[in-house]
Amino acid sequence: MELREAEIEMSLGGRWGVTVFLLAVFIPGSWLIATLARLGLAGACGDSLDAPTLKRAVALDPGNPQWHYNLGTAYLWSEGGNPAAAVAALREAVRLNPHGALSWSALAKACYAAGDLSCADEAFERAARLATAKPRLAWEAGLHYVITRRPANAMPHLQRLLRLQPYRADEVFAMLLRAGVDAEFVWRQLARSAAPEVRLGYLSFLVSHEAAGAGEKFWTEVAAAGTPLPPAAATRYVEELLRYRHYHAAVKVWTYLRQAGTVTGGDSLPTANLVFNGGFEQTPLKHGLDWHLQTQTYMRVDSGDRRAHGGRRALRVEFTVPDNSEYEPAYQFVPVAPRQSYILSAYVCSEDITSDSGPRLRVLDPQCPACLGLSVEGTVGTQSWRRVEAQFTVPPATEVIRLSLWRPRSRSFPMEISGQFWLDDVSLRPISRGETQAAVRALQP
Repeated sequence: MELREAEIEMSLGGRWGVTVFLLAVFIPGSWLIATLARLGLAGACGDSLDAPTLKRAVALDPGNPQWHYNLGTAYLWSEGGNPAAAVAALREAVRLNPHGALSWSALAKACYAAGDLSCADEAFERAARLATAKPRLAWEAGLHYVITRRPANAMPHLQRLLRLQPYRADEVFAMLLRAGVDAEFVWRQLARSAAPEVRLGYLSFLVSHEAAGAGEKFWTEVAAAGTPLPPAAATRYVEELLRYRHYHAAVKVWTYLRQAGTVTGGDSLPTANLVFNGGFEQTPLKHGLDWHLQTQTYMRVDSGDRRAHGGRRALRVEFTVPDNSEYEPAYQFVPVAPRQSYILSAYVCSEDITSDSGPRLRVLDPQCPACLGLSVEGTVGTQSWRRVEAQFTVPPATEVIRLSLWRPRSRSFPMEISGQFWLDDVSLRPISRGETQAAVRALQP
């Protein structure tokens, strides 16, 4: 009897223990399941772009800063916008996560939209400090201060942007000047302290935006500093000056670059030959006062051909398909002195040039082609190396000439041109008045 009661007691005790164990496991498990379900539902709602749905996500999971951020941006960018509600949601987002740079950036935009400038300032600054390696946030802060007419506050942010992404310099300069910021202020506060390619990029930008005079003034400071300059950016500046016909300034900068060793090649300075890289001994830069090479249909250009008259290289032009077009495969600008006489010479050869209008050197005044325009005799057929030359006197107002290899269209049979042509040892040298008069007399019968 006692044994039976003991068994019953043990049985009841065991069942109660099991029940307590199940309750201990089941109740937290149910809570966990419910919590996970609620968070999952909040996540589904939080991925929406609809403000009411996002409000439900916030209600389900109020401690998640992401849902407040999503809700704030939805209010900010929705049709019609609700800046006040966006500010409230985004303030909660940064309270929950004060290290979220994107949340501070969104709050800054919402504050600006709501007309709270001090809030926008603080939020843009916080975003920029939290993510110093993010160019987008530097750009946003700089743009904010420029739009609100405080360019001095923008400069630290734009300086950081250009350190991270120097290729965006033109975008920054355009934004500043469109906003009415003074060109000299931009130079003093931003460009002058930037990397050399940004400094030179600013000078090029000013030329292309009709402010070359300011650029020339700043160039004087660059040259006086004597710091090494990147050749690509420096020759781009010269190219912009040439493109907009600031020839005197272009020659001045080019001369400095050659003397400083930024641009190498060509004859040593000083030299009587004014043509840069006249023997094509280095690959043309295609910028500045070096040769510019141009490809056209049915024509190939090679500046490093081994069939040279002097040195190791020559320019070769191949007319691949017979065609009666005007061609100008190479040109360069050459500085000259007004009223000075010059002799242009070069060596040429050819193979199977079919047209009666063959390639030749041409000289033009780029500002007044009617004032100065001449060419040497064209080369046709197959000819070994021979010297061609021409003499001319520079008009009073001419600063540079445009020297080119040119093939005019033919007006008589055979018209189409094919074959190959070589050019080497191009030279332009000043001659004295006595030499000119002697040459004229030698031509007289």
